[in-house]
Amino acid sequence: MNAWFFFFLWTATVRVWVQPQTIALAPGDSVPIQVELEADGVAQPVESPSRFEVLPPRLGTVRNGWFIARKSGVGVLRAVVSYQGREYAGHAALQISPRADRLRILLDPLEATIRPGGTLTFHARVLSLEGTELSAPLSFKVVPPWLGTVDPKGTFRAGDVPGEGYLVAWTEVEDRKGLARAKIRVLAPRAPKIPLRIEPRAFTVTPEETLAFRIWTPHVSPEDRTLEFFLDPPDLGQVTEGQFIAGPQPGRGMLWVYMRTSDGRTGMARVPVVIAEEERLPRVEIEPRRLHLRPRESTTVRLRAQNLPPRLRRLVPKLHWEVRPKVLAKILGPPDRPEIEILARRTGVGLLIAKIGRRPIAAVPLIVGKAIALQVEPREVHVGETFRILSDSPAPLQFRVFPADQVEILGDGQFRALQPGPVWIFGVLPEKRGGGVLRVEILP
Repeated sequence: MNAWFFFFLWTATVRVWVQPQTIALAPGDSVPIQVELEADGVAQPVESPSRFEVLPPRLGTVRNGWFIARKSGVGVLRAVVSYQGREYAGHAALQISPRADRLRILLDPLEATIRPGGTLTFHARVLSLEGTELSAPLSFKVVPPWLGTVDPKGTFRAGDVPGEGYLVAWTEVEDRKGLARAKIRVLAPRAPKIPLRIEPRAFTVTPEETLAFRIWTPHVSPEDRTLEFFLDPPDLGQVTEGQFIAGPQPGRGMLWVYMRTSDGRTGMARVPVVIAEEERLPRVEIEPRRLHLRPRESTTVRLRAQNLPPRLRRLVPKLHWEVRPKVLAKILGPPDRPEIEILARRTGVGLLIAKIGRRPIAAVPLIVGKAIALQVEPREVHVGETFRILSDSPAPLQFRVFPADQVEILGDGQFRALQPGPVWIFGVLPEKRGGGVLRVEILP
């Protein structure tokens, strides 16, 4: 099962983004840090995060919104943001290495705000280590690319999509390199932003594989919206509404989706993209895939993780297991190991969940007692529709759902889909003598 998908399984409505996502500097260099909080599909800048953490701390520090590199090494910059009484974190990769032969590039201006369609020329000077101005060729790039275009002379032309990013300038003279960034802000129309949600929450595919995805915009009909798609880098593949076709080469990047409506409202969402050979795709799985035990029976459970990106690998030591409901089974021994033993305590149905910190990364159904089969009718369920859970049990079932806000329980085995995404439905036998568990995917 896709590691990225499970990482955002129940907490994907709130995410923290750190820009730039990869920070490559020499000791003594610095770069401005931009933090955004995305809640229910709407991203807003965070002026003052709760705190920044540099791991390991010797790599540098953050002051007044700038990361200042100190010592050589590889690590992570972590931005922690408080939202509705909880803390959420975003990460950027750090690569600090000495570059005795680096060149300095001075950009003017270092920050610019421009209207859609407007133009602005950035002036650049290249200096040697001694401060002597050099006549060196310069290259420019806009990140993310949908903000606009830049010509070889440094003239930036904004597109018609609002947002924030960077103009990046770099040069290379006789194996000496230089790099600089200027912040760009393209103004947005003064209209409320619309939540935009994409399923799946991350694209992990093999080269040239086709992946179907869905876009959910509450209170906006497909006929009233216009969508634009931007891949960064562009050679990741091709994208149309509802379909992503991976390019022939492995790579990592981001898909940006921008929406506008006929009355001027806008929305934006982004999805991480990973393209790799099948054996190199990130995966997190629990073995066995389903647990059926008798009371006082025990079994061994393993978490298998392959090809995790660096950010997740560093968080693996924070792994721990959880049983829901807790009375169903007991974890024997330390609950923070990839392999654990669980002991069934009383009959009923629930989940065994593997977490990193507060975030579930994988889950499997747990049935103690009599197991029954559940099935959903119709097989395809969309937001707003009603559906029924059927079983082979002669006795009436009591139903529970997790997460609770995904569907509404109507009674008599009927439900109404409220939000897109996966939901676990538990059918519990009378006196909790057992039951069944079914995972249903709610479509937009």
